[in-house]
Amino acid sequence: MAQNDWEKFLTQRQNAFKRGIEWKLSFEDWISWWQQTGHYSDRGRGLGKYVMSRIGDSGAYELTNIICHKHGDNVSDAQKNKPKSVIHRHNMSLNAGKYSACKVKTPDGEFESAYAAGRHYKITGEAVMWRCKQTTGQYKDWIRC
Repeated sequence: MAQNDWEKFLTQRQNAFKRGIEWKLSFEDWISWWQQTGHYSDRGRGLGKYVMSRIGDSGAYELTNIICHKHGDNVSDAQKNKPKSVIHRHNMSLNAGKYSACKVKTPDGEFESAYAAGRHYKITGEAVMWRCKQTTGQYKDWIRC
């Protein structure tokens, strides 16, 4: 066993732990899996490198739930599962019903969403959300329900 491989194993396991993802691979499982993928020497982050991915970007790191992806493909898959912007969530709530908009109360009244309040104030939905987080100053009365 190369010390470098052991350190990479420990780093990946620790990164999974920090992200709250269960790790069910022994070092032997990990190194064997990498060798069997044919991308043992091409693993890592960056263009043309390969990474260990969880199927559907969910569940534990375990032999029955991992696949080998190019780094860029894995990043792309992760973006598909990433929470969307305030405006995107608003549009989704109107179009597909996947997200429900959160009401916002401002000095000018109550709005069905941050996006709707943003249209009223001629600012972005993200700016409305920022104002709602302020607890002092001129935006202290802006409330997200």
